[in-house]
This record gives sequence, C-alpha cells and structure tokens, in this order.
Amino acid sequence: MMAADPATLDRLAKICGLFGSDQLGERAAAAQRAETLRRKTGLSWAELLTANGGTASQGRAPEFDPERAGPAALLAKCAPVLTDWEREFLASIGSQRTYTQRQANRLSVIREKCASWWANGGRA
Repeated sequence: MMAADPATLDRLAKICGLFGSDQLGERAAAAQRAETLRRKTGLSWAELLTANGGTASQGRAPEFDPERAGPAALLAKCAPVLTDWEREFLASIGSQRTYTQRQANRLSVIREKCASWWANGGRA
C-alpha cells in the first residue's frame, strides 16, 4: 500500500473545494473526480484522509514541514488541532494558486500553530 503524496492531497483538496458548489452537476463531477483520484492511489478513503496514509501506529512521515505545507497537507496532518473555521478555511483555499494578503496572513498563523503542535509530537 502506498501513502498519498502532498501533491495528491493538494489535488484532492482542490476537488473537495467544489463540494460546496451551488451547482448540483459541479458537485457530482467533483465527487466523481475525487473517487477516481482515490482509486488511483490504491488507498481506502479512511487511509487517504488520515494524516499518515495508514494507521496511527505507523507514525508520522518525517518529511512533513508545516511551514511549507499546502492547505491540503495542513488539513490532513493537523486537523486535530485546528478549529472548525480553520479547517473550512483550508478546504476553501485548497484550489487557489495564489492568496490575498489576508488569506496569506491567516495561512501563516495556521502554519505556525500546526508547526508548534507538530514539534510537540502532535499534542496540544
């Protein structure tokens, strides 16, 4: 079994960002694209959505860097420490390639929060 790489997680976040669309067809297409992506990884949804692509006993991937991580990776790796608003914010900007200054500032705060939590072994 392989773990999902950060690029795959970022792509999944972009696709999932369309789940909130007002257009039924756009939501359905996004769900189909997400399922196609999941099948290509060979992972179950539970494995794909967990922080390390498997069970908690496997530990964390050492290459994760919260200070450089994209919104999808932050959402996947740091969900336990994030507020509902922060999780929704990360999901909403996952499909963006650039950010407004305000979004960039908020992303920076979330990255710092995640880095602190990650450095503490994932404990609050």
